[in-house]
Amino acid sequence: MKQVSYAIGSEGDISACLAKAGAERAAMARCSSVLVQVFARDDADALLASFRRSVRAAFPEAVFFGACVAIGIADGGVPLVGGRIPHTDTHTGILAAFQFFETSHVELFCAPAPASSGTAAGARFVAALEAAKDLRAAQIFLTDLDFDFLSFSAVVSAAAPDAVLFGGWTGSSDPGMNVGGGRLIVEEETVARGCAAILYCGAELEATVQHSFGWKPLGHTATITKTSGPCCMAEVDDKPAVQFPMRYLGIDEDWSDFMDILSFPICVERSGVTLARFIRGFQKDGSVLLGGDVHEGDTIRLFYGDPYAIISDAMDKHAEIHAFQPEAVQVVSCLGRQSYLQEGMLQELAMLREIAPSNGYYSYGELLYYEHDLMTTNMTLVAVGMREGKPKRAPSELPPIDRPVFHRQTSIIAHLVHFIGAITEEWEEAHTRLLHFAERDDLTGLMNRRMVESELARTLPEAQAANRPLTLLMLDLDNFKSINDTYGHAMGDRALKGLADVLKKCTRTATDMPSRWGGDEFLVILGGADHDRARTIADRIRAEVRALGILPDGKHFTSSCGIATAGPADTPETMFKRVDRALYKAKSVAGKGSVASA
Repeated sequence: MKQVSYAIGSEGDISACLAKAGAERAAMARCSSVLVQVFARDDADALLASFRRSVRAAFPEAVFFGACVAIGIADGGVPLVGGRIPHTDTHTGILAAFQFFETSHVELFCAPAPASSGTAAGARFVAALEAAKDLRAAQIFLTDLDFDFLSFSAVVSAAAPDAVLFGGWTGSSDPGMNVGGGRLIVEEETVARGCAAILYCGAELEATVQHSFGWKPLGHTATITKTSGPCCMAEVDDKPAVQFPMRYLGIDEDWSDFMDILSFPICVERSGVTLARFIRGFQKDGSVLLGGDVHEGDTIRLFYGDPYAIISDAMDKHAEIHAFQPEAVQVVSCLGRQSYLQEGMLQELAMLREIAPSNGYYSYGELLYYEHDLMTTNMTLVAVGMREGKPKRAPSELPPIDRPVFHRQTSIIAHLVHFIGAITEEWEEAHTRLLHFAERDDLTGLMNRRMVESELARTLPEAQAANRPLTLLMLDLDNFKSINDTYGHAMGDRALKGLADVLKKCTRTATDMPSRWGGDEFLVILGGADHDRARTIADRIRAEVRALGILPDGKHFTSSCGIATAGPADTPETMFKRVDRALYKAKSVAGKGSVASA
């Protein structure tokens, strides 16, 4: 496999490009197929049409695929730039990459809209994947953010194809952030809206993918309590969602320059990975439109970019790609990264020059296929390495990469965000300690009364709705006052800690919650335990307490226990009253260490 890229700015460049590409193919002992992949500026239609005609004449067997994009990437550089991208100056209209395969081939998939819905496009795409022989990877292109990606991805994820899936959006439907791109060229067909894909197939073809993020969390976590669409959060912590970015970014509801805050994504955890969603806009009702789907109940957090951390993470992922020893690398990176890193975007791509010829573009959203779940994310750099057969060279060391050097303004930002990161880390540590103190009993380390009341208020309705058993135990030490009076308060504290240790030992971490109710009384929530199971646990606790060798004269102390199993009409208040009566009943029984049920 061989990949070569050419930047074309005029008709004269086309002839030179095709002559060089022809020489590259002629130098190969075998060429099974050719893919010509083109990234073009919006205003390069005439040049693109001329190039396509010339390719058809020089390489009639070639598969031709093109996309209009804001920024194209080739060999660790950025030779193609749209007219609205700041701090750039280029006259290149087309970036063309020729991929020559020795034993493999590519197939094209196309689903223009509105003829094909997201569900229908997904079904057709899955059928194409299943029909492709020796499929190894598929690069997906989406024209705009209004494409019904969630329906598309649901169908694809359900099929769980065994291949590397990657790609992104070439354009955006939002006027405030659209800096170019969107259209696709699939052989002779132009797709203004919809999706398309390149399917890479071959028995000897191998592919690997790495995703680089590098953004860091900022501020506290919040919960989406209401949505008004798949990509729109209406309320956060029961307040209008717009208040969340307003508070942290210092903006108001009339804010319209969303490119300015593109680098502060809202992130959610999904399928074990962090997914970023850039802020697309504010709605009149106070909801916030995002660059990806969110669900009610999602825990979210605002993230910020540390330029050094972002580029360092990219270097680590590029090193993984290098270890694969690819013959070509496909790149999809986020326009948000470019907007934030500015000149630093070249530094995070620089290592690719040392690995293999690269080709790609900056997108409005990236695709992440993880654990057979096709998802969308932002602010991510996706690199896919490909090769045919085993590595063709001995493993080599990557040359050392210097620490990134930024221009003064970006450098100041880098130092500032590092300071923010350090302060955030210190705050999180302090916050964790405060939460521990707020939730835990100082003496025993068990949850305190406030936390167990809150937990029962949450778990009891869930258990009743699922017809799942739930039981409370309330315990105390018999004659605890005499222990303090006879042996001293220090020994009384040891006895309480001993009982707490027994409760931890006899309960399950995942489903139960032992707590100190107050004084020498302890309350335990037993999730999934019916009365008989709870009685067995109570008997074990009482036996373990009696076996504690704490008292200095060899005597033992005992505990009494009340049991109350939840009924369909119970509330937390009725449960507390019932278990308290059961404990009182147990203590009124002659002898020590009794158990009674309510």
